[in-house]
Amino acid sequence: MAVTQSNNLLISTEESRLQQISINTDTLTDSVYALKSIVNTAVHITRDNKVLVGGSGKGRKVVILMNQNGDHEGVYELDQHKQPIFDFAWRTTCTRNGNIHVVDRKSEGGGRVVVLGQGSDIINTYTGDSEINKDITFRPVDIMTTPRDNVIVADPGPHTLHVLNNAGMLMTYYKTNEINTVFFHVLLHSHQ
Repeated sequence: MAVTQSNNLLISTEESRLQQISINTDTLTDSVYALKSIVNTAVHITRDNKVLVGGSGKGRKVVILMNQNGDHEGVYELDQHKQPIFDFAWRTTCTRNGNIHVVDRKSEGGGRVVVLGQGSDIINTYTGDSEINKDITFRPVDIMTTPRDNVIVADPGPHTLHVLNNAGMLMTYYKTNEINTVFFHVLLHSHQ
């Protein structure tokens, strides 16, 4: 789910086209954001009002950047060796410098955060921290960018919020069970 510049709600419904709820009419309609033969699994609105959509289907696993008209401006699917970048693009966010952070769920149950730069180059892959995730596999469930351009990754197994810089390097972390906070699986996003 994401909120557009006009305050409409974009919803990833695991179909090939994102749905939109109009704030004016409260009606659910098809949006202009479509992925041919791809089921969308993640949606994020960038600071410049572009839409990042993660999806999979017919052997493809992609993240696509679209403009406000739904035109595809960038497709992130294969690395420089023509190998798939993602197993399952679950959540996305974007930092001010244009880096795209993708929660990629692995088929065997773990996960990672893939950081993509401006030409679809992989800048970094964060697979958790050797101390934090020593006994519990890194399984990120949500991700968001802070106003200071850091990225927070929710990892429920060890009750941890990993704080990464905009290049995907660990800066610090918070053990939610040590600061008397119940762990949450969804992080709220705001561009205010």
